[in-house]
Amino acid sequence: MKSDILEKVKEARAASILLAQIRSEVKNAALALASESILKNKNKIIESNKKDIENAKLLVEKGEITKSLLDRLKLDETKIEELSKMISSVARLEDPVGRVLYSIKIDEHLELFKITVPFGVIVSIFESRPDALPQIASLCIKSGNSVILKGGVEALESNRTIFEILDEAFVSVGLPSGCMQFVEDREAVKTLLKLDDMIDLIVPRGSNEFVRYIQENTRIPVLGHSSGICHIFIPHTTCAITINENADRNVIEDIHNQLNKIVPFLNDYRHSEGNSPAHIKSSIIGNSLTVFIENNKLKLGAWQGIFLCEFDGPRTRKIWIKVST
Repeated sequence: MKSDILEKVKEARAASILLAQIRSEVKNAALALASESILKNKNKIIESNKKDIENAKLLVEKGEITKSLLDRLKLDETKIEELSKMISSVARLEDPVGRVLYSIKIDEHLELFKITVPFGVIVSIFESRPDALPQIASLCIKSGNSVILKGGVEALESNRTIFEILDEAFVSVGLPSGCMQFVEDREAVKTLLKLDDMIDLIVPRGSNEFVRYIQENTRIPVLGHSSGICHIFIPHTTCAITINENADRNVIEDIHNQLNKIVPFLNDYRHSEGNSPAHIKSSIIGNSLTVFIENNKLKLGAWQGIFLCEFDGPRTRKIWIKVST
């Protein structure tokens, strides 16, 4: 088993060198195809997810996992469509690789540049939610990093199926084979933690105890905020952010409809650009949030979600996020 893990890490390492040089157009095309493939294979994903759900129900009965964890495991057509849209949204992001952050002329014909580059190989160890895998994989590919994925055993079937769909899409477009790896065995984590000469970053998602265990048992840099405060700010005057119910989409429609009644589009507005309603609605909703982080996750209510409110779009928007621990 250890030799299998080493082989996967070696493949990821070799692929990371090639992936770092891949053009933005190729990465975006790979993500676009992955988004389409998720939708085309939704029935396959749902069938795999059903197996996880049945196994998880037995674990709930034995008291080995909680009912809330079981609920997080479930995938349906709506969630799969959201996964597809998420992958597409990552493709539309600006490529973070190769950006010049700083430059200075030191001497004649001698200039110093600070440029963004990929980490190399990232290991992501995450909880039971199967929607975490495509989120993490998409962001790593976009940023030019190979990724080794280790999900919770409760979502094994779902994760395996989603991984196979994404991997096929990525390689078929031209991404290097091996740039994404999937690890199933729980004991593999101990091996991965020791490979500080081959792995560049570990991103754990889980409880405080789990994140602390990772930090204390490896020399590899660990990116993990198990607890703290997340500050979110929207630096725009016609776009806002809020927290509200995400279980029933009709709630959002109701809010939107009532805002249109309060701030009608046709009125005696003086602003010359004609988007005064967007400014007013943004002022009503607000442009910042502060959310607690607990067990490496945003601490939201059972039915709550974070919503970006675009009142003057579609437009490209920036979101500023700062995490304090």
